[in-house]
Amino acid sequence: MSKEVAKALASSAAGLPGISKTNETNPFGEEVRALRESLDLTQESFCKKFNIPLANLRNWEQRGRSTVPDSASRLLIGMIKVDPKRVEELVAKTMARESGPESETKVAISK
Repeated sequence: MSKEVAKALASSAAGLPGISKTNETNPFGEEVRALRESLDLTQESFCKKFNIPLANLRNWEQRGRSTVPDSASRLLIGMIKVDPKRVEELVAKTMARESGPESETKVAISK
């Protein structure tokens, strides 16, 4: 279905009882979708690359205004926008560290 047809259907359905406006915008969701598409990634590959739960991404992209991401999620998306390659590298390093043999966090105290 084309975007124009979907928009027209949403506009006409919005006036019916029990039907909410489906054409309301979700700025964060639109921003995330545009970012993901600009990187030429599927939802699944974007989530894997940046360690984002697929359900979260789908909620952001597909739901209306009711889905408000937490500040950490907004920060991560902002960093991906600035430097996706660097964020990918940092996520990979962090995930490797967490799944490595020394998965317990050790704090070094410098004197």
